[in-house]
Amino acid sequence: MGQTYLPNGRTQGLYNFTRVCHPSATETMKTCRLHCLPVLLLIAVGCIGLTPLIEYHKLTNLTLQDNAMSRNSTGLYPIEMEWRSNEVGIMHDKVAAVVLVGATNQFPMRRQHDTLLTNRWVAQVPVAATNNVLRYRIKVTWQLRGPAEETNSQLSEEYILRIAD
Repeated sequence: MGQTYLPNGRTQGLYNFTRVCHPSATETMKTCRLHCLPVLLLIAVGCIGLTPLIEYHKLTNLTLQDNAMSRNSTGLYPIEMEWRSNEVGIMHDKVAAVVLVGATNQFPMRRQHDTLLTNRWVAQVPVAATNNVLRYRIKVTWQLRGPAEETNSQLSEEYILRIAD
């Protein structure tokens, strides 16, 4: 009835058993695309969802900007800032901040440990009695974990502190 007997005892009639057991390379690629690609996409979407898409480093100046500070007898004025980052590899003990005044003057900032937040920094910057304005920038430097311990930094825009007599 149109059946062919094969050496392994199977019969070949309407269906080709060798093609079912041994698919061609084209059929294998089609099967992989249909089954493997959705699984890989789910894994990729899951991994991306667990990590932030954009790394950011945000420096916020907390010093008065709109109103002037009153002149004091010490001549020292507080410059405060908050620095936030979502980068995972930052070594928090290797973060340092400075206030830059002019081309050469640097005043180190220290963490405000008296607050619950350790991402707030403050520095006391001297202003001469003859000056009513202080132009400054804030620079934050940090190190990343890893074999090279890469160093990176962020420089703020220029800020102006006004001092009223």
